[in-house]
Amino acid sequence: MSSNRPIVATLIVDPESEARFQRWRDRYYPAARVPAHVTLFRHLPGKDPEATAATVEAICATTPRFSIEVSAPMSLSNGVALALVADELMTLRAQIAEAFADELTRQDQRPFEPHMTVQNRVTRRRAQRTLGAVRAHFTPFTAEGRGVALWFYQAGGWEDFTTLPFDETA
Repeated sequence: MSSNRPIVATLIVDPESEARFQRWRDRYYPAARVPAHVTLFRHLPGKDPEATAATVEAICATTPRFSIEVSAPMSLSNGVALALVADELMTLRAQIAEAFADELTRQDQRPFEPHMTVQNRVTRRRAQRTLGAVRAHFTPFTAEGRGVALWFYQAGGWEDFTTLPFDETA
């Protein structure tokens, strides 16, 4: 199957954490076209989607599930996010980046700062108000990384492609 549509890669987390992320996103990002997510890559190569998926799947197959500290709300200048901390997440991202090093966009070549976006594309003033509100009601928690989801980017929205679980036996 050839599509040449960009492939977005996101982290799959446990259902409870996903629901918590979605509640924050629904409150402050109600016009979102995609569900709450942790973006790993915005544009993996889509010319041969099966080959891209096979490469990511091989990495996921040797990656055990891992804990992620959802540590604090953070500013995105024109938005707000929840900061994520996990060495295993950084390693996973680096392995996938290495596999596609010659094909990554500039945006995906930038240093990785793991987060879940609560709000984006608002004025700085509104973002600062939201940051204050989120900080006032936020309690750190631990999420579990369980795999990678791949999506086709399509006209601002996403189309589900495949999910690739981490090794549950490790």
